[in-house]
Amino acid sequence: MLFKEITETEFKTFSKEWPDNNFWQTTNMAHMRERRGCTTSYVGIMDNDKLIAASMLSFVPVFSSYTFCQILRGPLLDYSNLDLFTFFHENLVQFCKKKKCLYFHMDPYLMYKERDIHGDIVEGGIDNSPIFDHIMSLGYTHEGFTRGIDNDREPRWIYTIDTENITKEELLKKAIAPIRDQYDYIIIDCPPSLGLLNTNALTAADSILIPVQCEYYALEGLSQLIHTIELVRDRLNKRLKIEGVVFTMYDARTNLSLQVVENVKENLQQNIYKTIIPRNIRLAEAPSYGMPINL
Repeated sequence: MLFKEITETEFKTFSKEWPDNNFWQTTNMAHMRERRGCTTSYVGIMDNDKLIAASMLSFVPVFSSYTFCQILRGPLLDYSNLDLFTFFHENLVQFCKKKKCLYFHMDPYLMYKERDIHGDIVEGGIDNSPIFDHIMSLGYTHEGFTRGIDNDREPRWIYTIDTENITKEELLKKAIAPIRDQYDYIIIDCPPSLGLLNTNALTAADSILIPVQCEYYALEGLSQLIHTIELVRDRLNKRLKIEGVVFTMYDARTNLSLQVVENVKENLQQNIYKTIIPRNIRLAEAPSYGMPINL
């Protein structure tokens, strides 16, 4: 077998003929993502001059010259052939290293276990758990099922690629180091997750400002974030401190907002800002008009 980069035309032909083809693994999706700043590569596996597996890889730029790769609802291959998947994985890692890729995110379009209309597992039905056990044995981390229509068909896996001379958590710290002394403050905006991107931000930062939405689930996220901060402080960045907590999207008309504020004040031994940012309907409507809030 031979792992190689293939042309867009070769991939387009293969994906159209694939039994479980889906829109996410198409050239149309690739073009949509390219308009958003991503770059695309198409790879495949040849066996006796025949293309037997392929995938569209979408690379997203992060941290200066680095990228991460999304394999949307792919790759397109026979997952029951564990040797084939292993071959694809090992070669994909080497291919992504050449793209300065930190990690890749994979969504196999494959049912985990068959369920009935009530969400119960069908006895004697489809069970692909051995395939997913094999994926995990290769070093992938399962991120949990999505909250889409078909929760059981969309497992999400992430694989982190080893980087040379520096840990993956210190990439942003290294990128900021040359310009650090040129600014009084450097503000790093973080996504609402606890993945590699945020770990890099916590490793590079001196302190962290935590916005807390005045809703119940924000409290759960806050406790997980505090735990992550403590781990980063112990292992990666001893100078990291919590600058403070600021409440956002506060709605004075609801008891829930008041309860969240009181709960945090009672249980969190941190600086809590007196200023509370209220919910603003104009701010929520602004994106639908394509206009900034001040116009």
